[in-house]
Amino acid sequence: MDFPKYVRPIGGNALYYDRVIPKRLHALTSERKIRIPLNLDSDAPLKAIQRASLDASEEFESRIALLDSSSAETLTDDQMAHNVTAPTPEAERPTGTPRRPI
Repeated sequence: MDFPKYVRPIGGNALYYDRVIPKRLHALTSERKIRIPLNLDSDAPLKAIQRASLDASEEFESRIALLDSSSAETLTDDQMAHNVTAPTPEAERPTGTPRRPI
């Protein structure tokens, strides 16, 4: 099956939205990729994969806008909502903090 752009199976059947961070933002973060789980398997219906890909694309753009902006006041409400609900990577989570369900 052909997946939408930037969607690929990683670690078996699990699908992820996987994009690199633009080089102009490398000085602002140690991450080089943003990998967003779609919470779908590769055998999911194409319509569900496309919808999850669209949501992940919006989350990616929100994260890039957050890195790119000098102030949180310049972000739209939708961008702020995506950044607040984005899962925190294991390395950045304080010790003893429970993992949020995805």
